[in-house]
Amino acid sequence: MNKTKLEDILKARGIEETNDLVDELTKEISLQTVPKDQFNKMSDRVKALENEKKDIETKFNDFKVQNMTDEEKIKAELKKLESDKMAVARQLSEIAVEKVLSKNGIDSDTYGEEEYKELVNNLISDTTDNSISKANNFVSILAKQKERVEKETTSNLLKNTPNPQVGDGDKKVTKEEFDKMTYSEMMKFMEEEPELYKEYSK
Repeated sequence: MNKTKLEDILKARGIEETNDLVDELTKEISLQTVPKDQFNKMSDRVKALENEKKDIETKFNDFKVQNMTDEEKIKAELKKLESDKMAVARQLSEIAVEKVLSKNGIDSDTYGEEEYKELVNNLISDTTDNSISKANNFVSILAKQKERVEKETTSNLLKNTPNPQVGDGDKKVTKEEFDKMTYSEMMKFMEEEPELYKEYSK
């Protein structure tokens, strides 16, 4: 930032007698900022050092491999194979979990992308079978919760619904009367009052 620009900013803020203040601020700003060409040189140097570090690491690893004993090479290969095996097992478990969830209508579209990923990760276990078991348990718990909520909602609705009236409207159908109905009366009652019929027929 040049001196003239700084003076204009200070005057716009109502600060007069800016000469000493401008000199002081200009000096401080110059100490806190890096010129663009210098910054670019520093960035290039950092990139060069990073590439140099990668080259050294590659040469070091190549040197290590070349000087490994047969036993060390076997151990390294076994470690890599074990890592690959675990990665494949995890992918298989992930697919198995997603199949269970998808079969029960749970996917990223209805659950949300991030939440769905987190759910799948939480259900993945050490083996595919254990992962499937965890997924099925989750689905079962979800279904039971849904059923309980639906029952509570129906029960609350029935509590607030008056009993239907028969004939002239001055008599309500009770459970005892329902139990004494003939088959045809029950069928008619079921058509007219399906919710009450469900409650009485339990």
